[in-house]
Amino acid sequence: MSGHRPFSDLMKHWTPERGARSDVRQAELAAELVSLEQSSGGLRDQLQSALPLRGSGSETN
Repeated sequence: MSGHRPFSDLMKHWTPERGARSDVRQAELAAELVSLEQSSGGLRDQLQSALPLRGSGSETN
């Protein structure tokens, strides 16, 4: 790819403030992901019990 540079090379030119904002945003996104994973676990269980899905491994032939 012409002009491709590793992201780490781009980050070298960030100001300390920009790096701090990036770190804060990364922590926010990680916390949101954990929250979504926790909330989807209950939904997944509800769907599995309510819907007979093929290939779920719970069927017998």
